[in-house]
Amino acid sequence: MNNRDEHAGHHLRLKKRASFFSVSVAIILATAKLAVGITINSLAIIAMAIDSIMDIVMSAANFVGIRMAAQPADPEHPFGHGKFETMAALFQGTVILGIGIFLTYEGVRRIVSGDTMATEGLQLGIAIMAVSAMVSLVLSRYLRRTARTTDSLALQTDSLHYSTDVWTNGGVMVALTVMFFVPWPWLDPLISILIALYIIKEALPLLGKVLNELAESALPETQRQQITEIVLANREIVDLHDLRTRKSGSTKIMDMHITVCKNYTIKQAHDIADAVEASLKEQFADADIVIHLDPCSVKHCPEETPNTQCPIGKQTIKS
Repeated sequence: MNNRDEHAGHHLRLKKRASFFSVSVAIILATAKLAVGITINSLAIIAMAIDSIMDIVMSAANFVGIRMAAQPADPEHPFGHGKFETMAALFQGTVILGIGIFLTYEGVRRIVSGDTMATEGLQLGIAIMAVSAMVSLVLSRYLRRTARTTDSLALQTDSLHYSTDVWTNGGVMVALTVMFFVPWPWLDPLISILIALYIIKEALPLLGKVLNELAESALPETQRQQITEIVLANREIVDLHDLRTRKSGSTKIMDMHITVCKNYTIKQAHDIADAVEASLKEQFADADIVIHLDPCSVKHCPEETPNTQCPIGKQTIKS
């Protein structure tokens, strides 16, 4: 197994471990919140339990998406199955946005209708919300760190919905604490609306990123510049053109044309392409790279100003 395969395998193990951990934590939190919510008859905590159940569904979708994305390419999917991971992120982002819209609606409805939440057993409710907020904070940071390491959009989305859980759990905890001392029934829906607006604000840019990936958008400008610099660092390459990039899951797909001296043998030119591919994969471990070789012409190496980067360029090269 070469270094690239070992690197990709390590990333896959990290993603699977993070997804499994995410699902496990979501199940524990949902069970605890539902039990406490039913015990003290708190609609707010039951609502948060439902939110945690949605976390289970989303984390499970993430886990399945990552496993399917890890399948090797086949004749029907020559570029692999990376889009399954992107579709998992799309599902999660849509659910996060939906939760934000629902919480906004429910908060406004409760303020208008004057609905109040149960006040019995608030101490137990405060405790479970505090624990949930702390666990969600730790888990969101772990998922964010793993997402950065593996460049996984699905884990990035998973991290986002747990970071929003920190705010929602914390908001409910604050509302319960204040209501324990002061009878302000409108405080709970007001905090819910503020949290919902934050959730919507975070979900929209992420959904835009997912849709860009599904629409085959190019890699970010900074990464395209990196690719150009790596390729042109090889002094046997005359120029780089027709660079096309996109992303499928964690895999970065690159298609490019490089110009080399037309006096090289096929083997010499092929060795140059192999060297370029190896250099790119040092920076982009999961890259899928296609390199087209073009021969140089007078415009690249005119007789009066030979290309000094090309070992043969000092000779007079005629097209």
